[in-house]
Amino acid sequence: MSWAVREGGAWVPAMKRVRLGGEWVPGVVPTFDPATVFANGEQGFILDPSDMSTLWADTARETPATLTGTVAVIDDKSGRGNHMTFSATAARPQLLQDGTGRNFLRFNGVSNAGSTQEILSASKQAQMFLGARDFSGGDSNCMLEARGFFEAPGSWRIGVSSNRRYSASVRMAGNNNRYAGYNSPIPATPDLAVQVFCVDTTQTANETAAFIYNVNGVDARAEAAGIFTTGAVAIGGNALIDLGSRAGSSLFAEMDFYGAVLRYGPNLPAQTVSELEAYMAEKTGVTL
Repeated sequence: MSWAVREGGAWVPAMKRVRLGGEWVPGVVPTFDPATVFANGEQGFILDPSDMSTLWADTARETPATLTGTVAVIDDKSGRGNHMTFSATAARPQLLQDGTGRNFLRFNGVSNAGSTQEILSASKQAQMFLGARDFSGGDSNCMLEARGFFEAPGSWRIGVSSNRRYSASVRMAGNNNRYAGYNSPIPATPDLAVQVFCVDTTQTANETAAFIYNVNGVDARAEAAGIFTTGAVAIGGNALIDLGSRAGSSLFAEMDFYGAVLRYGPNLPAQTVSELEAYMAEKTGVTL
């Protein structure tokens, strides 16, 4: 799939870009397989709506999904078997294709919501990469969340906060009323802007320089409102992961979902982070 950039009001082909010395520059990008970040037994998932072979119209995974139809299961491509399931008929998002030929799942903000099985991991570190467009118009929601965000210390979420900002945050260990993270401005025309998020929640709350929060390949911490508090971040690896809601019962996201990678494990090298961002950018059409 080729990339494109806006030039004179039209989309034109562009070379892929790589990070060099902190900058995104034109270059040739070798094929990157995100499954390599799970090579040492790390837990998590890779959800990729662009791969039709991973999309199913039924929970038995017998009937392939089709464009304009609904999706009941997204197979996990990490090899860990953490498939995303939309059990009830009303919970299933619609599979659509944008003007560039990229597949996405449209969540209606009312009932569409999926979850994985409980993911068991001893790791207290996590990295999340999410490609999505919010078009809720102002409602708080959960785009991607570890089940129990308001109950379990160490759980995490990426979504939209009540002050109409994208939010990435983690509950603090030992204190459910404290959390760490960032809120960043939503574009003025969110219905036209797909965002690629990179969040690394491996550090203690006050080590703000080490908490990664990138939006579209750019460090967004300076423009974001930091919400760090005292206490240590301790990611809880044993949890179901919800997509599009909080536990399938509230804070439903009205969004277009292009894909996600979740990995529980030690910090990734900067080069691998940039490769995962580039992978997600290709899935979404975002220019880094």
